[in-house]
Amino acid sequence: MDDYVIQMRWADIDQLNHVNNVRYLDYADEARLALIESGQLPDDCQIGRCEVEFLRPLLLSMEPVKISGIVEENRLIQEIFTGEGTVFARVTSDLAESRSPIAPSDIDAGSYPFQLRRGDATDGFVGNANHFGIFQEARIRTVSKLIGISSAGGFVVGRVAIDYSVDLPWRKEPYTVRTWLEKFGRSSIELCSEIFDQGTVFARATAVLVGFDLESQRSRPLNDEERAHLEETLRNQQSRTNSF
Repeated sequence: MDDYVIQMRWADIDQLNHVNNVRYLDYADEARLALIESGQLPDDCQIGRCEVEFLRPLLLSMEPVKISGIVEENRLIQEIFTGEGTVFARVTSDLAESRSPIAPSDIDAGSYPFQLRRGDATDGFVGNANHFGIFQEARIRTVSKLIGISSAGGFVVGRVAIDYSVDLPWRKEPYTVRTWLEKFGRSSIELCSEIFDQGTVFARATAVLVGFDLESQRSRPLNDEERAHLEETLRNQQSRTNSF
């Protein structure tokens, strides 16, 4: 497959002067749709699972971004890189004729209403990249509020995987999004999120966040205050779940 070429935009950049995580999915979706238009992928395939590995930050440049694509059985593997050959992210999409239902989690976690915008939906349904945008909002809320860490800027996303169950249609009424802390380690946090309504889970995301030092632009271990907040969050989640 030929590499797909796309030009960066100023609006692609986040507060750390890196390409925003969701924009990687925009790039990958553009390249995937081009494969469908050219007949290299069937136009009726659905994404059952999409996983993104963020390998290194991509800075704004006038140099075009390139997206390669390899199909292995029912899996599309894409790499996002620049002309020098450095790979910045890897996107793996499992293609399926149908999706499996996802049972709601029994963890009692914080939730909030999420209002879709009309621009979030194409042909009436929310697309792949915009799902990542919804879950990004949920992560930021959790890191800055529920866990108690003062700034979400102290973390970067190492990996995000979304499992899809049911197409998410646009509607005026908000959906419910909830996020919980799954576990944490020396320098990373794993969060899970669901978009659901009346017992139906539309999609579930798992994200690994890595502690990040803004000055050195390198990963860092979690500090004592962060670990204390995380431990308390896990205890509170477990207590609420057991009493439910």
